[in-house]
Amino acid sequence: MNNPYDLQPEEYNFDNLEVHWVYDQFLYLRDTLIFSWKKYTGKAWCKLVVWDKEKTIEILENNIFQQNFEQMSGWDPILLSKGFYITWDPTVASNFGTLSCLIQKSWRYKILHKEEILLDSTTNKVFCYVDVYRPDGNGWYIMPYPWGIAVFDWEWNTSLSWTTSWTEPNGSCTVSITLWKLFKKMTALWYMERDLLKWDVLVLRAKDASNPDGSPAWNDLTLQTNSNYWSIEYLNLPYNS
Repeated sequence: MNNPYDLQPEEYNFDNLEVHWVYDQFLYLRDTLIFSWKKYTGKAWCKLVVWDKEKTIEILENNIFQQNFEQMSGWDPILLSKGFYITWDPTVASNFGTLSCLIQKSWRYKILHKEEILLDSTTNKVFCYVDVYRPDGNGWYIMPYPWGIAVFDWEWNTSLSWTTSWTEPNGSCTVSITLWKLFKKMTALWYMERDLLKWDVLVLRAKDASNPDGSPAWNDLTLQTNSNYWSIEYLNLPYNS
């Protein structure tokens, strides 16, 4: 025998099959589902959270709001939205503009915006950001974060130019290049997380100038088509933290 094996008799411990904690966890989940009296149809891809100390559960749904758009004004945005915590409201849009949304639940949110800016000889500033408006309880809105959040701010001198000269057999040549001619487009991309409150209104802006105090001013920037969007996502924070 080329491969001898030294086999010894051994009895299998059948107690190892009784994994009590797995069975207990199953019973606990079953009882929690029964006692909660909630229905869970139509909840594909949601997360089921079972609380440690109480016989209750919670369903965490995807809550993502996104608008794709061609220009900063008009009624052309394409809305891609899941969930109920961030919504597009016609009344809000009529007051604050089409690129706006309404927060329906107080918590932490991820804010992202991306704009492809078309530059010209008059553009010397790209100022893209999100304004937050918050009800003050008296029928008015205040701005808890003056001059916006998730700010992309880039400024340059439109008169700045480079001059290059060289000598050819038939004479000398001089070429001047200005910044806006060198860069015809600019990508404005910014991201941040922020705690927001229920009934907060978020509005996306993209301006070509700002006031001395930093507040937005002047015209909406001209955008490249098929290249612009902004999104707000409700973040699920861990429990027992």
